[in-house]
Amino acid sequence: MSITGKKRSVKGRVQEYFVLGTERRRDLYAGLARLRRPAELRRRVQLASSVRPPAEQELPRAHGHRTYEPGTLPHVEEVVRDVQQRMADADVDTLGLNKKKQLRTGLLDQTELELDSPLMRFALDPKIIDIVSAYLGMVPILSNADIWCSMYAGSLPSNSQLYHCDWIDRTQVKVFLFCSEVTSASGPLVVLDAATSSRIRARTQYTFGGQGARLQDDEVERLLDNDVRPIEFVGSVGTVGLVDTSRCFHYGSRLQEGAKPRIMAMVQYLTPLAFGLDGKKRQLAPFRRLSRSDLSEAQRLVLGERG
Repeated sequence: MSITGKKRSVKGRVQEYFVLGTERRRDLYAGLARLRRPAELRRRVQLASSVRPPAEQELPRAHGHRTYEPGTLPHVEEVVRDVQQRMADADVDTLGLNKKKQLRTGLLDQTELELDSPLMRFALDPKIIDIVSAYLGMVPILSNADIWCSMYAGSLPSNSQLYHCDWIDRTQVKVFLFCSEVTSASGPLVVLDAATSSRIRARTQYTFGGQGARLQDDEVERLLDNDVRPIEFVGSVGTVGLVDTSRCFHYGSRLQEGAKPRIMAMVQYLTPLAFGLDGKKRQLAPFRRLSRSDLSEAQRLVLGERG
């Protein structure tokens, strides 16, 4: 896998060595990136330090994941209605921009999103921003807002159906809004907490994003402490799950034969230090076009303003 395209420069190969390397290599690379943007990061950190979500809504750093019951977070019902309406007449077999049989993504044209779109209203709500900012220790950048559909693939687990940690950032938050009921048969997201995941990465000398980035179930099982079990993200329509998919090992979309497709809205928040936002790519914050003066400073930063 190359993060710089087919033809890699010396700079690209060096970057790949660190970004798709061990946790220690990635930390070193991110530390250098932090030095290049001190003013912007300082303001994002200052704003995050001034918020404290209610304890019943806080995303614990040690866990790296949490689920919220229907009705707990704002705008969820309107997001669910919008997604269900969009998917009602869709032919799921022809959907998606990726090539994974088990998971179709890119089902929402991000250029159609506006500030009054249900999913954008959710993503920019101060309560959501506070939860994510407090967890990350800085106001993040909204990098993706999409609809995902998982379906039965009829084959052995592969790709994102195997345990892995996402490479694009050292820490991030993905938000999953359940727009269909999710049971064990629906191929739910399965997560290991951040502390356990850290121990497994150390024991396996885990490298991100490369050939060794996918771990088999039995390999992970051998490394788990006796009192630790994976968590299934299951629940009724309107349930919301928050996961740091960079710090937490996870897999999903292992649907059982005959199970209905699993439909979710997904929102992704990255830090300004995200590897995928490095260099010129960082100019392309997908929702910066929506920023305007009557929004709060935190909302403008989430949309991609530099501050």
